[in-house]
Amino acid sequence: SPPPSPPPSPPPLHAPELLSAAFDTTGSQLILTFDSQPTDRGEMAGVGPCALVLAAATVATIRGGGTDEPLCYWQDDSTLVVNLDYQTLLAPGSTVSLLDGAIRPALSTSPCPSPLCAVGSVTIDINFPCGGVACTQPVAVVSGSPQISACPSEVLKLDASASTGGGIKPLAYAWR
Repeated sequence: SPPPSPPPSPPPLHAPELLSAAFDTTGSQLILTFDSQPTDRGEMAGVGPCALVLAAATVATIRGGGTDEPLCYWQDDSTLVVNLDYQTLLAPGSTVSLLDGAIRPALSTSPCPSPLCAVGSVTIDINFPCGGVACTQPVAVVSGSPQISACPSEVLKLDASASTGGGIKPLAYAWR
């Protein structure tokens, strides 16, 4: 009988490619998606500073007006989740850049820098910032008296506190 065939060779490794950046539907997280080759997760375990895997300018945009270090975690070997707070300056059209050399293939034994280390950036789609699904839309709920007196001293009082859908940012409204 013929000898058994050797097992198939694994596909060649390549530098992980950042494919997309999109907000979750509430705008409270940014989801970064890499190609299907598993990453080493930037050697992160659990929740950690985004500065371990994202470029300094991106981290500063995520931090915005806040003082707390932005935190990230890996949902799986190809999905990085960035937790956002209301002070972030990240918006549709923002560019998200990787920290050069921080992420490599899971099976790589080569230290960074090397051709197997991820580099690059993506832009959050301005037309589809939630990745092709509908982002949460604000719903205005205004209440007040159904009638008002014709007296000049009478003041119209309206309340919009039951409005929803601001996502990560507090709702803001003005009467005109």
